[in-house]
Amino acid sequence: MAGGEPGANDHDERCRTLLEELRRLCPELVPGPPVPPGELAPPASLAAEVLQELVPLAVGATGKPRVVWQAAGSEVLVDLDATRVVMREGLVLVSLVLETEQTGRADVIVPFAVGSAERPAGMVVQTERKPRGPTVLVDRWGEAIIAVAWQALLDIADATARTAGRDATGKALRAGALLAEDDLLQVIPQAEHPSLPTTGPPQVG
Repeated sequence: MAGGEPGANDHDERCRTLLEELRRLCPELVPGPPVPPGELAPPASLAAEVLQELVPLAVGATGKPRVVWQAAGSEVLVDLDATRVVMREGLVLVSLVLETEQTGRADVIVPFAVGSAERPAGMVVQTERKPRGPTVLVDRWGEAIIAVAWQALLDIADATARTAGRDATGKALRAGALLAEDDLLQVIPQAEHPSLPTTGPPQVG
């Protein structure tokens, strides 16, 4: 896929942009004292309006309001400015607006089941096999949509953790858990630990 999907080459730039926006939108995220290896730092809270500003930035790598994805002769227009995110208890919904000649403009929603205050789940995230939206779109672009939405959520979580502080060796904290409630996402920063597994893609249920 080309023409606008985030990739490895622009990952660092996207992270820098997210860090700058987090510092602007959440000045209360003051780094705390160094965190011992494997330990958790106090949660960092992202209100709905803050996350709403961050998600389109994380989804789009080019800074343009609209991008075109291309794959195997097919094209789809992604309206980044129309990207929406909604939080409910234990749930984050990311909505992308895609457009083709065949479908016109259509919302495609990716639901992510994350932890909650009552049921913490670390960084274990589940989603459905296909996004919710027109069949012609989710059949053709479903995997890419899920991947892009998940990467955006992960980048925001990691940027938030990095903003929250460092561990005892000076390394930036990483996201150790996600907790969602109505209109609020909490990122629990964690210091790296040698046995801490690498965060993988969300499980498909």
